[in-house]
Amino acid sequence: MKFHLVDDGVPNISKQIIIDACKVRDLEYVEHHAGIFVFTPELKAEPGDILFRPAVSSAASKVEQFLFQPGVATFYKAPLGIFHNCNNATSLFELNDIPIPRTFYLYNKQRDCIDYYVEQLGGYPVILKVLGYSGGVGVMKLESAQSLYSVIDFVCANGTAPLLSSFIPDAVHWRCVVVGEKVVAAYINPPDKGDFRTYGTTDKNEVFESAGTEIDALAIKAVSVLGYEFGGVDILRHPSGRCYVLEANFPCYYAHAQEIGGIDVAGKIVDYLAEKAGSLK
Repeated sequence: MKFHLVDDGVPNISKQIIIDACKVRDLEYVEHHAGIFVFTPELKAEPGDILFRPAVSSAASKVEQFLFQPGVATFYKAPLGIFHNCNNATSLFELNDIPIPRTFYLYNKQRDCIDYYVEQLGGYPVILKVLGYSGGVGVMKLESAQSLYSVIDFVCANGTAPLLSSFIPDAVHWRCVVVGEKVVAAYINPPDKGDFRTYGTTDKNEVFESAGTEIDALAIKAVSVLGYEFGGVDILRHPSGRCYVLEANFPCYYAHAQEIGGIDVAGKIVDYLAEKAGSLK
């Protein structure tokens, strides 16, 4: 059994903890770099091998698809799920009764339409989100029509259709890492100083193996309905107790809980995929 990892700018720590986990389990580790990959059949993973892509680029995805063949263990639920990707998680979550902040796609930027959306969202402030970024980049809190109109004009002029959603005040932001049917790590993302956006905690006391039954269940369901067995899920918990799923990321950054909180996330990733690989032989 070999552990194939597809890299394309993956943080070194994300790779190193996987390498260490493979070494402990006496698994051969093979790394493929998308930017210099040569598409030759000899490199393909063999049935009974493991294939894991922590890289998010389109090139890395193409390499992953090339390396795959039936019998190779991945984090995709369907046998050929590696070739499919949901392009509308918002609607899919709604169809599966997963609570999310009320959200609209801004393909129509006419002001009467924008005003209608804001009214449906409960008024200002609202959140405008440009997809494709991480670490809070592209997430903007707008307090008035004057600011919202101008920002939408700028964003849409660059060929982007952003999301417009309601702002959830005073909520606690959780990040949950899901492996299989279990949350293996969860941590609080506190707000940055002077900002409404959050960052990964640096306090080991805010890293846990679970976020609690309700949040865990939402995180697991969000990953599952997207067709995955692994993911990083962002969930807001309002003081009222109501929870909202913001997004479920696949791939995701999984090293934080291990680096800060000492939870062996990499080991859980390797063990899950190794067990799945064994069942596919």
